[in-house]
Amino acid sequence: MRKIQYYLRLLAIILPIAIISCEKDDSEEISKECNVSNPAEELTWLREAINDVKEDEYSYYGYS
Repeated sequence: MRKIQYYLRLLAIILPIAIISCEKDDSEEISKECNVSNPAEELTWLREAINDVKEDEYSYYGYS
């Protein structure tokens, strides 16, 4: 009986969180970022990541 109560409480916590998180619609943001002709230059986060790797003298050795 205690296991059933435990699982019901856990479900009561997780279910509202899942419902609230699914209400947000990110489709506009995703489509805006995916429709680029040159992602290495047009996506800020990708450009910064590429520059970080280029500037790090030891990054070449990290992928071997």
